[in-house]
Amino acid sequence: MIRRLLRGEGGFSMVFTLLTLLVTTTTLTAAIQYTTSNSRGANRSKADQIAYALAEAGLANAAAVVQKPSNNALSQSTLPSSEPTTDTNYILQYEGGTVKFWGVLTGHQWIMHGVGLVTDPTGRTATVRREATSTIRIMPTLTQALNSSAWNYMFAKNTGATCDVLLDNSVQVDASMFILGDLCFDNTAGMVKAAAPNLTGLYVGEHIQFLGTGAVGTSANKIAQAQVGLGCRIGGSGAWTSPCTAATRVNADTILSGTAPGTGPVADFPFWYSNAKPGPTQFCSTYSGISLTAFESAGSTTMNNSAGTFNLTPGTSYTCQYWDNQLSPAALLGELSWNNTTKKLTVRGVIFIDGSVLVSNNAVNEYDGLATLYVSGTFTVNGTSQLCGAVSGGACSFSAWDPNVDNLGVIANGTGNSVALANSAYYQGSVYATNTVDIGSSAQYDGPMVAGTFRLANSVQTHEFPTITSVPVGWPGNPTVYAEPQPPQNYSG
Repeated sequence: MIRRLLRGEGGFSMVFTLLTLLVTTTTLTAAIQYTTSNSRGANRSKADQIAYALAEAGLANAAAVVQKPSNNALSQSTLPSSEPTTDTNYILQYEGGTVKFWGVLTGHQWIMHGVGLVTDPTGRTATVRREATSTIRIMPTLTQALNSSAWNYMFAKNTGATCDVLLDNSVQVDASMFILGDLCFDNTAGMVKAAAPNLTGLYVGEHIQFLGTGAVGTSANKIAQAQVGLGCRIGGSGAWTSPCTAATRVNADTILSGTAPGTGPVADFPFWYSNAKPGPTQFCSTYSGISLTAFESAGSTTMNNSAGTFNLTPGTSYTCQYWDNQLSPAALLGELSWNNTTKKLTVRGVIFIDGSVLVSNNAVNEYDGLATLYVSGTFTVNGTSQLCGAVSGGACSFSAWDPNVDNLGVIANGTGNSVALANSAYYQGSVYATNTVDIGSSAQYDGPMVAGTFRLANSVQTHEFPTITSVPVGWPGNPTVYAEPQPPQNYSG
């Protein structure tokens, strides 16, 4: 009996042991599965977080491209319009994964896209992909901070001639000059110190020759600074003296030698031919008294100087305005309007005329505003005409003009004399000449110029002007942009 009972208990113990082992194994397996699942989930979650961070990095890269000063924020070509597949400019490898970015321009707003791609470290799932979006609004800009110091001088680019710039007869220049080549003074021509508080500076990349009795400053009235790269001499032959001194007729508080830095800005005529508002490709949206072919000849679609001569100051008034109606409220981007009664020219933005421009009414004319006027031909002020940024007492006011408030920059591409002021004509503003600026006898010029070279005839008067810090959009030497991106907003992902 007892032996049978013991045998029965042994069988029960074995069954109990087997059941216990089964339960333990099942529990352990479930725990392992749970732990493995949690680990995969944690890895997947971490990869997801990294992918989203990479997507945000893509948005930051896209914003940086649009906000780069040299890029046109109102051009779709600034960014790809769909997800890039091969362009390494917009596909970047970062620690942790891959970044892609692109943007779609609609009117004046970019919709930015950034994508982050991360490989699952366990290899159990597909590549983790996260996308983020944001918007950047673009606002038109009509002024910029000056980017090229050349615009605070009478700047001549030409080199290689015996006299790249020749000041003749009795010319007395009191405006700062920056000459890349050789500067020659003939007869009694010279450079004089400007009235306080203006400072007069002279920078010459190569030589100065005094071919007459002229000088730079005097011992009693020295200019602020002179820097001459290769030396000075009196007469057309002989050795060069470097550094220049009072003995070689250079009188300055500071005299330096060595090559003066700088090459000068270059005007981008093709860009502004296509993008000026108003201009050949985008006529005035509101206009009166002006021809539809004022900026470009009928049927022409290329810059070819075919629009004839545009008279800025005719005997009748005209209005031309370019409005950006995609903005709310609409913004006035460009204007060229003339009031013949008040002799007032109103200017704004960038204007392009595929021809020449003339001022010829023999009157004192005043302009108002900041603008850059591109002409593929020549710019001429004829007779006794005056075009000024400030008028007082029936003439240009050389003391009241503030070029940071009112400044008309004429950018002329004509051959020969790209810009010409006739005898006794006045111009107060800024000019860029692909070739020569020619200023006739007894004419007066007030403002900076950048040219291949310039010629000043008998009794020409130049005037030192306030330091320029702000210029209209389209200024040579400044980024060719027409818009200002706002900070990104409306993030989602």
